[in-house]
Amino acid sequence: MKKINFREKRTRIVSLVCMTASVLFGLSSCQSDFDLDTRTPEWLGTSIYETLEEGFVGENGKDYTGKFTTFVRLIDDLNYTNVMARTGSKTLFVADDDAFERFYAKGIFTKADGTPVTRYEELSLAQKKMILNGAMLNNVYQVAMLSSSEGPTLGDCMRRISSISIYDTVPVLKPSEMPKTRHWRYYRNQDHGFAVMQDGTNKPMVMFVNKFLTAKKITDDDYDFLFNQGRYDKTGQKPGREPKDASINGIGIESQNKKCFNGFIHVMEEVVYSLPSMAEFIGTSPKSRAYSSIMERYSAPYYSASHTNEVKRLISIGALDMGGVTIDSVFQKQYFSLRTQGNVTLQQTPDRRVVARDNLLKFDPGWNTYFSSTSSTTAANVALQQNMGVILVPEDEVLLNWWTNGGGKALKERYGRLPGNPANIDEFIYDIDSVPDNVIIKLLNNNMLNSLVGSVPSKFKNVLNDANDPMGIEPQNVNDVEMCCNGAVFFTNVVFSPTAYRSVSYPVLVNEKLKIINWAINELEFDAYLNSMVSTYSFFVPETDGYFVESDSATHVLKNKMIYIDPVSFGNASLIGGNLRAIAFEYDEKQKIVTAKRYPYDPRTGLLDLSVEGSTVADAEIRDRLEDILDYHVIIGDVEEIDSETGTGYKYFQTKGRGTVYFDWNPADVNLPEGQAWQVR
Repeated sequence: MKKINFREKRTRIVSLVCMTASVLFGLSSCQSDFDLDTRTPEWLGTSIYETLEEGFVGENGKDYTGKFTTFVRLIDDLNYTNVMARTGSKTLFVADDDAFERFYAKGIFTKADGTPVTRYEELSLAQKKMILNGAMLNNVYQVAMLSSSEGPTLGDCMRRISSISIYDTVPVLKPSEMPKTRHWRYYRNQDHGFAVMQDGTNKPMVMFVNKFLTAKKITDDDYDFLFNQGRYDKTGQKPGREPKDASINGIGIESQNKKCFNGFIHVMEEVVYSLPSMAEFIGTSPKSRAYSSIMERYSAPYYSASHTNEVKRLISIGALDMGGVTIDSVFQKQYFSLRTQGNVTLQQTPDRRVVARDNLLKFDPGWNTYFSSTSSTTAANVALQQNMGVILVPEDEVLLNWWTNGGGKALKERYGRLPGNPANIDEFIYDIDSVPDNVIIKLLNNNMLNSLVGSVPSKFKNVLNDANDPMGIEPQNVNDVEMCCNGAVFFTNVVFSPTAYRSVSYPVLVNEKLKIINWAINELEFDAYLNSMVSTYSFFVPETDGYFVESDSATHVLKNKMIYIDPVSFGNASLIGGNLRAIAFEYDEKQKIVTAKRYPYDPRTGLLDLSVEGSTVADAEIRDRLEDILDYHVIIGDVEEIDSETGTGYKYFQTKGRGTVYFDWNPADVNLPEGQAWQVR
C-alpha cells in the first residue's frame, strides 16, 4: 500500500469560496495564498492522520512528536488511512507508544493459544479493531461536550456508541466453551464450534466528564470507588480529581482537544479498547465462575439469518477473519429476561417453548445498549447515554460459604446433591446446580441493580432489595469494581440474599404443589408485601390438591386443581344451589400460566358437578379471583402472638383485603419454625 505524502500534496477541496468571490466582485482568480484546489488554509489545521504522523505538543505541555507510530500503524493496517486523512467528523482517543508498551506488559489481550499478546505483530485483526474502532466516535466532540445528550442537554450523557461494529469480533465458541445448560446441549454435543455473537447491538464507550458528575451528584469519592483510583484523599496527601479531568472507559485523558480539520484527538493515559458487557466479563473472570454458572442457565443461542448473511459477505471480501473456520450459521447469545434488545421481553426458548415469567432476569446482562427502565425518554439512543446497570457479584469463596454456612444453607439442605459440603468451587457449582431455576433466580435478580447513577456509595442508602427495603450495602462490602460497556460489576465479600429466602412466601417458592399460589404472588406483585422485613404478616396457603367425585355411573377426577367457590355467583343463586359456581384453577406447565374452568356447585352436598364440561374462565377473571384469594389469606400481624393478660392466642384478625377471620388455635399444639407459612386445606 502506497502511503500518502501529506507534506507534498494536501487534500483537494473545491474552492466554493473563491467561486463565490469571483461572481460577487468580478475577480478573475483567487490569490495563490488561498488556493484550496491544491492545499487547505492554515487555520483549518492538519488532518487527524497527518497530526498523528507528525506529532504535536499537547495542551498539557507534553511533546508527542513521533510518539504515535503504533496508532498510525493501526490506521494503515485497518485501511482507515483515507478516512483519517480526508473525511471529517471523527473523535479519536489515542494512546502513545509508551502506553502501548505498558499495554503489552500487562497481557490484557491473549492469542488463540491463551498466551498474552506481547507485541503489535501478535494482535489479531479483531483485536486491532477493538482498539481503533473502540476508541473512536463517529462525530466531533470536545471534552466539554462529551456529556451533552441530544437537545443539547448538558450533563446528561455518560455513554456513546463507539465506531466498533458488531461484526468486528464474531467469536467461534468451541463445544467445551459453551454453557453446560440444557439450552446449549445440542451444540455442545457437536464436534465443531459455532459462530456466536455475544450481542446484536453495538458497544458504547463509557465517559465520565465533570459536567455529568456534578449534574448527577456523583462525588469524587464515588468516582474513586468506581474506578479503583486510590487517588482522591480528603487529607490532601493525594491529588484530587480536578473539574477539567475526564475519563474514557475508566482511563484518564492526558491531553485534550487537539483540533484537526476533520475532528479532534484526545491523548489517553493508557490504551483504550472496547469493553466487554457485564455478562462477558462475569463469564471470563476467575473470581466469578460459580456466579456465572448460575447466570448462564438463562442464556440460549438464537439463530440469525441476517447476521449469517452479513458475516458470510464480510468473509468473502476479506473484511472478517474467522481463523479458517467454515461458517454455516451465526447465532446470537441472549438471556431470558424482562428487558433485552429493543426494550422487549424475551420469554421464548430457541425451540419456541415458553419461559415462565418467574424464570426471567430483570434485564439481559449481555445487552450492550442496555438502558435503565426508569429513563425519562422513550428514545433508546438517548436513554442509553444517560445511565447503565450494576450487578453485585459475590466472589466464588464468598458464595460457597453462603451456601454451606449462611443464608443459602436452607437451599443446600433442600436441594443439594452432595452428602456433605463441597470441597472446592467445581463441587459447589455441581451442588448448587440442583436448585430449580425459579428459586435460584431470586438471588440473581436481587443483585441486579437498574441504575449505576443511583448505586454509587453516596447513594447506597437508597439502593433497595427485592422487597423494596434498603439493601444495606456499604463501600467495604465491595472488593473491586470493573467497568463494562453496559454497566459495572461490583465484586462483593458478602452475599445479598433475597428476602424471598427468609420470608413467609419461602415455603410457597420451594413447594411444587403450590405453583398456582406462587404464580399469583409473582404476577400480582404480592411479593412486595410477603417479602417485607419491615412489616409482619401471616400467610395461610391453600394447597393444590386432587379433587374427585364418585357416583353410580362414573368417577370424575380433577387433578392438581385448587377449588374456589366463586362468591360472584352468590348474587344469582338460591339457598338450594341454583346457579352457584366453583372455579377450578390449574397451573399450565406448557404455557407457564394459571388457567381455570368454572363448574356448577351444590352447597347441599359441597360437591362440584363434573358431569358437565367446565367453561373456560377469562384471564382477567382469573387474576381478579386470585387477587381476592390472596387478599383474604394474608393476615396483618402474627397469628401466633399471645395475649399477655390471658396467656392465650388472639381469635380475630384482619386480612389484607380488610376482611375479618376467626382463628382458634392452641399454642401448646403448634410449634412452627419462625417464618413458616401456615398451610391449610
